[in-house]
Amino acid sequence: MSTKKLSKMSRREMLKLSSLVFGGALLAGCAPTVTPTQAAPAPTQAAAPAATPTTPAATALPPPEETGPITVWLTTGDTYDCLVKSECDSFNAKSKVKVEPASKADVNESVRAALAAGAGPDIFPTNGASYTLEFAIAGQLLNLDPFIEMFNWKSVFQSWALNTGVYNTHLFGLPAELETIVIWYNKTLFDQKQWPLPTKMDDLLALCKTINDAGVIPFAGQAGECKPCNEWYFIEYCNKIAGPDKFYQALTGKIPWTDDGFVEGITTLNTVVQNGWLEGSPAKFLSATFDEFRSNLGAGKAAMNMEGTWFYSNVFDYFGAKANNTNDWDIIPFPSKTGAEIYDLGLGSSWVVNKAAKAPNACGAWLTNKFSPAVASASFASCKQEPPPIQIKAEDIQGVDPRISKVYGNLSKATTEGRYGYTNWTFFPPKSLVYAYTEIEKVWVGQETPKEYLAGLDKVFQEELKAGKVPPIPTRG
Repeated sequence: MSTKKLSKMSRREMLKLSSLVFGGALLAGCAPTVTPTQAAPAPTQAAAPAATPTTPAATALPPPEETGPITVWLTTGDTYDCLVKSECDSFNAKSKVKVEPASKADVNESVRAALAAGAGPDIFPTNGASYTLEFAIAGQLLNLDPFIEMFNWKSVFQSWALNTGVYNTHLFGLPAELETIVIWYNKTLFDQKQWPLPTKMDDLLALCKTINDAGVIPFAGQAGECKPCNEWYFIEYCNKIAGPDKFYQALTGKIPWTDDGFVEGITTLNTVVQNGWLEGSPAKFLSATFDEFRSNLGAGKAAMNMEGTWFYSNVFDYFGAKANNTNDWDIIPFPSKTGAEIYDLGLGSSWVVNKAAKAPNACGAWLTNKFSPAVASASFASCKQEPPPIQIKAEDIQGVDPRISKVYGNLSKATTEGRYGYTNWTFFPPKSLVYAYTEIEKVWVGQETPKEYLAGLDKVFQEELKAGKVPPIPTRG
């Protein structure tokens, strides 16, 4: 985590941010409505039908005299200590049942093995709604329906976001970080070279050639340390070239993933990879790590980085005094084919409870504390953890950089105007998600054509769609 002190937001900047996260455009009345691809109403305990073998029933809660401790697994990293203080110490200060945090390098991989052995933490994050489905289908998660009323979660969360944690009419996960993917660029380098900021896809491709001809890597990136991160490229090139309307139609089964728009998107992406516009060459891109590609961006060896808003928690590590350079950064949206400013709608981690948790009430209370306005605000301002889709008053937030607040303000406006796309980690079913980010490397190494890759994706997706495993999808507005 950077030690650089952030300037306070102006009132105007605060209001921009508040229009999205804090009681504005994505609240139930203005939010994109949710189209369940399985017959899943808004989660209410009364509406829940009898359980199926893969949907554990809402268990009877033990008396309030629960004993602990309860355990929570958090991801290892620079923000770990800050999040422990914000989310765990704040709970322990007022709860008789204590929470004990533990640090894991990869929570999802660690928890899979632990749950399979009948162990694991009481509470843990998945990588998103699609990943939560995997654990829910396996019957490893606690049904959270009783907590909706007990902790008044309907008044805490925006309804569209809460619905992303539903499987077979039951709630299994709570959405955390509100995210979108943007271009982080080296502003100092752009200013020195007088490179124009692109607004259309053709502009971006022409700029990549100009940057490459100048001996600079157009885009920093990696596929060596995080294979699931390959989905970032699928998301942006398919949403921005095929368009969000087609993406929505494919998610809801109205058109196949082999549509010409998606073929064009993956073909364009592959051109960028083959030209060496991602990290210098296909081989370097496929082997690079986070630190390598982010260091290249900060040092000016690369001009741009297409990454999510989560990079805000690390960006100060790669620019300025801490990184031993004098460079600065800024953010622009990833350009679309038409020039429309589109922001892809995503939720980060999804928080769940182990079915075997011995103090479920306390787990529900910890989650309620985590997603309270005070704690969420502190985590955003101090730990740079993206805000969750909850209702928070603007005055509760201090110390957020205006560049990231501008992104959230633009995301708000885009959502109200229907200029939003969809992220795989939030809206893809589990097998399709894994296929999308693993098999795409076959295109990059020349083993498959874009259309062959998309045909394979469509086959897997149609099977999951038929089985009712696609998460609820926000309807086009």
